[in-house]
Amino acid sequence: MGRRRLILFNILLLLLLINLSFPAGYGELTHDLSDAELEIEKIPLYIPKVEKNRDYSMEFFIRIRLSGVGENDTWKMKVWVSENISNRRAATQTWNGTDWVYSYRYSIHGKGNWEGWVSLRFCRRYKEYGLLQNNSKCFILVKCVMGKTNLMVHHEVLLLDMDNSTSHGICGGIVTGKIREADKYLLLMDREGKLVSICRSSIIDYDFPNVTAFYKAYAPAGVELSIMDEDGRILKKNITAKRGKFDFRAWVKDGRLWIKNTGDFGETLLIHSGINRAFFLLPGEMVNIRISGNFSEGICISVGEEPELERWIEIPEEKNLSIRWVGFDGVDSHEIERGKVYRLRAKVRVYRKIDNVTVHFYLNGKEIGRKVYDRIRGYMICPSVKIDTSNLKETNTAEIEIVHKNEVIRKTIEFRVKESERVVLLIVKVFSYDFEWFDGRFIEIFNPNNFSVDISGWYITDKPSKRVDQQPKIIFPEGSVIEEKSSIVITTNSPSYENLFSRRPDFEYRCESLISNMVEDGRVILNRYSDAVVLKDRFNRTVDAVVYGENRKIEGWRGNAISSPQKGEYLERKEIDDRYIDTNSSSDWLVKSLGCTDVGWLNFSGAMEVTAILLPDCTLDGVIREFEGAKESILINTRYLPDGGIERCLKSKAEAGVKVTILLEGETYCAYRGGYTTPVNGTDIRIFMMNSDSGYRRYSCNCGNYAIIDNHTLIIWNSNVWSDAPEYGIKRWRAWMVIVKNSELARFFYDVFRKDVCMPDVSEITFSNISWRQDGYISPHHLSFSPLHIISNITVTPLLSPDNSERILISLIRSARNSIYIEDDIIDIYGAGKIFRELLNSSRRGIDVRIILNSRCMSRDKKEQVMVLEDYGIDVKFIEPGTLGYDNICAAGIIIDNSTTVISSVNIDSSMHTSRGAGLVIRSREISGYFARAFFHDWNIKRHEGKREDYKSKVCLLLTLTATSIIVFRRWRQLRWI
Repeated sequence: MGRRRLILFNILLLLLLINLSFPAGYGELTHDLSDAELEIEKIPLYIPKVEKNRDYSMEFFIRIRLSGVGENDTWKMKVWVSENISNRRAATQTWNGTDWVYSYRYSIHGKGNWEGWVSLRFCRRYKEYGLLQNNSKCFILVKCVMGKTNLMVHHEVLLLDMDNSTSHGICGGIVTGKIREADKYLLLMDREGKLVSICRSSIIDYDFPNVTAFYKAYAPAGVELSIMDEDGRILKKNITAKRGKFDFRAWVKDGRLWIKNTGDFGETLLIHSGINRAFFLLPGEMVNIRISGNFSEGICISVGEEPELERWIEIPEEKNLSIRWVGFDGVDSHEIERGKVYRLRAKVRVYRKIDNVTVHFYLNGKEIGRKVYDRIRGYMICPSVKIDTSNLKETNTAEIEIVHKNEVIRKTIEFRVKESERVVLLIVKVFSYDFEWFDGRFIEIFNPNNFSVDISGWYITDKPSKRVDQQPKIIFPEGSVIEEKSSIVITTNSPSYENLFSRRPDFEYRCESLISNMVEDGRVILNRYSDAVVLKDRFNRTVDAVVYGENRKIEGWRGNAISSPQKGEYLERKEIDDRYIDTNSSSDWLVKSLGCTDVGWLNFSGAMEVTAILLPDCTLDGVIREFEGAKESILINTRYLPDGGIERCLKSKAEAGVKVTILLEGETYCAYRGGYTTPVNGTDIRIFMMNSDSGYRRYSCNCGNYAIIDNHTLIIWNSNVWSDAPEYGIKRWRAWMVIVKNSELARFFYDVFRKDVCMPDVSEITFSNISWRQDGYISPHHLSFSPLHIISNITVTPLLSPDNSERILISLIRSARNSIYIEDDIIDIYGAGKIFRELLNSSRRGIDVRIILNSRCMSRDKKEQVMVLEDYGIDVKFIEPGTLGYDNICAAGIIIDNSTTVISSVNIDSSMHTSRGAGLVIRSREISGYFARAFFHDWNIKRHEGKREDYKSKVCLLLTLTATSIIVFRRWRQLRWI
C-alpha cells in the first residue's frame, strides 16, 4: 500500500513540474492568423561577397515587418541567404544581439507584431557560400513560425565582387566617411532612386569624445550615390564607391609614435593604450605624438572604420634584445593555407653588441629549430625556420625563445591553418612507357562531380612523401578548370597524342607548342616500369594516387602496386555502369594496349534495308552483287584473302577504278601464304597486314570480318566465309551474315577501319604477287533457308572488341525476359566470366538459356567446364559439323527474346578482351525470327555428341538375340523328334 502511494505521489509531482514548466497557452495561438503578414520592408539591391583572405563579408541589412499577430502570440524567425529558394542551407550568419550565429537557426524570437532591422554577413566556411560565391545573384529568405503556421518570403539580390577574387559578380567598392549621426541606419540610393545598400553609422569606442560618427558601406564601383536616413532626409550627395582597403603603418622612434595611413581611404586611427586619441588621416598622411610616460607597455592602434584591423606596437626597453615581430613571410595575418611551406620569422631588435645568443623555435610545444649567434654586431637579426603545414591541426601555437646569458625573452603567436572542402578528381589513364611510335607520356584526369572544379595551383608529383617544397611538381596554371563529367589530358608530346587519340591535349610539359604549359617545379619523370603518380590540390592534400610496378606506402593508395606496364601498354581505370571504380587499389585498374580504339555505346535508328543470310544454305550472290555495285570504294577487314567469285569481283572493280583496300591478320596470313599467286600490279587494290611494330602489337588477332561499300553499305559476318587455311580444306561453314544499307552506320565502321589501318603496327604489302587461292566457287549443298530481305525501322548498335562488346552483351543478357539462344564454335566460361555469370543469373530468373557449340573446336577440358552450366539449368549441345552436313560451325550469334540478334566475329571467350572483332546488335523481330529458325534447325538434330545411340550396344544385343534364337530352335527340333 505504501509503495502505491509513493508511485502516485511521484506521478502527481511530475504533472506539477510539467505544469510549471509549460504555462497555459505555451505553443498555442490566441489570435486568428489569417490576416498575419510577413514582408521585407527594405532590402538592398546588392550584397557583397567575401573578400580574399577574409572569412566574412561586410555586413548587410534588411528591414522586416510582421503584422496581423495577436499580442500574446509568440513566434520565431530566421533570415538567411541561399543560392536558390529550394536550398535548405545558409551561406550567412545572423547577428542575434550578442553573437553571430548560423543563419538557418531561428535566431529572432518575439511576441505580437514586430518590425526591425536584421544584420547578416556571408561566411566563407559554409558549403552554401561555396556554391554561390561565383554567381551573379542569390536569394534572401525570411521564415516565421507561429504554432503550426509558417510564413515565408524571399527576394532576389545581386552580388558584388569586392576584389576580383570571384567571378560573375558586379564590380563592387567601398564608400566611407564621417557623419554626425551615430547609430543610424543609412540608405545609399542611386540616381534612379533605387536602394543600393544599407549601412549603419557607429562609433567604435565611446572613450573618444572628439570622434564623430563614421560609416563604411558597399556599392557598385563608380556609381553616383546619395545617403539618406530612414526618414528620407538626404545627408550627403555625389559620392561614389571605389575599390581599395584600409591599412596603416605604425612604429616608435626616438620617443615618438609615428602612424601613417597606407590604405586607399581616409581612415580614423584610434590609439587605445595610455591615452585615448583619434586621428583622421587621408591616404599617405602621417602623424606623430610623443609617448614619454604615457605608455608603460605596448600601444594598441585600430582603424575605426574597420575595427578588426588592430595592431600592437611595442615600446623599446632598456635591454639587450627584444622581439619586435613574429610572423610568416608574405602573410599579413595569422591565417595560412594548408599544404604549403611557410617561413616563420622573428624580427629581433639588438640594442648593443652582444655575444652567445641562441634562438629556439617551438611548434605546439615541440622544438622545430634553433639558431646560434656567436656574436651580434647588427641592429636587427631575423632568425627563421620553415614549417610544412600539410599535417597541422586547424589552430596551432608557435613560440620563439631567445636566450642570452640569464636573459630569456619569449613571444608566442597563434595561427590558423585554413583549407577548403575536399574535391574528388580521378586519375583515369597513365602512360609511362614511351617507345618508337609514341615518344611521350600522358596522364588523364576526370571530374566525376556535377560541377566544374578550379584546379589552379593543383599539381602532379611522383615524390609525394617529400616535404611539399622539395617535391618535384608539374603545376596547373592559373585559370585551369575541369568541367563537370569531363576530363583533361597532360602530355609531354602533344602532336603524337593528338595523332593517336584524335583529341587535342589540354596541357603539356617538357615541350613547347601552342598547348597550355604546366608550371614545372623540379622534374617529374614517370619511370617506365615503376613509379607513383599523385594528384594533389593546392593544400598538398592527396586527391588521387596511382602506384605501379613496385609496392609503395603512400597516402591515397592501398595494397600492392599495379603490375608493370610493358612496351606500348598504359594503365586505365575500370568502369562499371559508366562510373569509374575507386577503391584506391590495383583492382581499379586495367593494363591496356596503346592505339586501341575506345568506342562507347552508339545506336543508329531509322529506316534501313537489311538482308539476312544464313550460310551455307544461301549463296554469296547477294554479297557479290553489292561488290559489283560499288562506285567508289570497297573496304574489307578479314583474316584471309577472299577467293573464288569474290576475288574475281574485287579485281574487276579495282581495274574499273574502284579503290579496294583489304586489312588482313598479318601473322596468320603469313603462316598460310602458299598456293597460287595472282599479280595485282596496275590495280588500286591495297592490302595491309596487322603485324607487330618493333615488338608491339595492339590486338592479339585481327578478325573484324566486315566490309564497307561506298560508305553506304555495311556487310557483317561471323566467320571467314570465303577462305580458310588450306590444310583444313573448309568449304561449307555454318555462319550468319547481314547486309545493312545505312550511311551513318557505314561511316562509323569506315572511321574504325581507317583508325586500324593508320596505326604503326599495320604495314602495307609491297611485293607484287599476292597469295590468292584459286579454288572454284562451291555451291551450297542444300537450300533449307533463303536470304531474308526487309526494309523497316530498326535500331542497330555496333559491337566492337575489345572496346564495348563485353559491356553491351552483359546489358543485353540482363534485359532478357524470356529466352537467350547462343550458337558459337567455341566458348570459355573462365575467359568470359562476367558474361557467363549473367547467363547463370538469367537462368535462375527463369530465362530459357540454350547454347549450341562446335564439338570439333571444344577441347575436353573446355567441354567439362561447359557441362557445369547444365547444373544451373542452361541447356548445352555439342554438335559435330558433319552431323548437319557442314565442314565447320562458326556462327558466333545470340538471339534474345526473339527480338534482338547479335552477330559477332569474336567468340565468347578471352579473345573478346584482346582481339579486334566487329559485329552488330540488330533490334528486329523479323531478323531475330530468321536466325532463331536456323538456331532450332541446328538444335533439333537428333544425333549430337553426348546423346548418340551406342552402336556397339546394338550389335551386342543383335548377336545375343540371334544366338538365343538358334538355341531355342535347336531345342524345339530335339523335342519334336523325341
